[in-house]
Amino acid sequence: MRCFVTGGTGFIGSYVVKSLVEAGIEVVALYHSKSTSRWLDEMLTEEERELLVLEQGDMTDAERIRKLIVDYGCDSVAHLASRLNQKTRANPTDGVQTNIVAFQNLLEICKMEKLRRLVWASSSAVYGVQSDRKRRYGDGNEESMDERTPLCPGSLYSYTKVFNEGLSEFYRKEYGLDSIALRVNLSYGPYIMSSFQPFFSSIIDQPAVGAASRVPYSDTMFDFQYVGDMADIFRDALLAPPTQSGIFNTRGEYRPVKDAIEFIRSVLPETDIQPLGGDMDIPFHFDTSALEQEIGYKPAYTMEQGLLASINMVRRSRGLEEL
Repeated sequence: MRCFVTGGTGFIGSYVVKSLVEAGIEVVALYHSKSTSRWLDEMLTEEERELLVLEQGDMTDAERIRKLIVDYGCDSVAHLASRLNQKTRANPTDGVQTNIVAFQNLLEICKMEKLRRLVWASSSAVYGVQSDRKRRYGDGNEESMDERTPLCPGSLYSYTKVFNEGLSEFYRKEYGLDSIALRVNLSYGPYIMSSFQPFFSSIIDQPAVGAASRVPYSDTMFDFQYVGDMADIFRDALLAPPTQSGIFNTRGEYRPVKDAIEFIRSVLPETDIQPLGGDMDIPFHFDTSALEQEIGYKPAYTMEQGLLASINMVRRSRGLEEL
């Protein structure tokens, strides 16, 4: 098996590459602007590096993508390249070209070249934020959301993911393309660069090096989905037998953010970490029965294990002793 991974040097993409090569799967990873990844540099062994080829390219260059897939003999694709919320808001044209047009081109390539499977990153953002859901659907108390729960996109980014889920389902039904959408949550780990960076840095990067930390959204019930778990879901979805469903929720461990603060205090008692209060207004409690039944995956990392792994990666990079 040889897998083509888009966004292969990004945050989740790097962990997907690690999960695949760790399982002995050859990977051709597409990167956009730079070949280095602080995550891959930290994680890969020399033996794993031998299974990885890095190729520069742009997702909007369909012929370049097709040529790489064909020339390397890839039989599957893990697609993670995407413009996120801030960039799609700042440049809607580029966001639509990268998130939708390039994805439709990729579906065509997979169909034409008869690839075995495409697994791609949708997002739990398709469910929207809690305040919008209440305005649209009323005050119904949704204990958890499964794949049949009504969607409530609000940002351009979330609308691109909803549209792509429709494209993916069309290609499954019309052409028999084995395309699987994974609704990725706000996965956590070290060195996150996103609109939620202040939150993630406050519970990982800052306390890891002994810096004072103030935690926003500390009143939130959060789905603590460790990025290593998310990567393993991609691997297992690529390897699973054919599935009935084409869209799957994913999850981590549903816990109060205050539990994370208390854990960090327990392993780093000298660190000054304080809650700032506030709630993310995001519905985080997801039903993953379909994923567990059809893909066979359940989260492997507890919140504590995932936070510790993340903190230790930061400490290793700074030459500090692991906890």
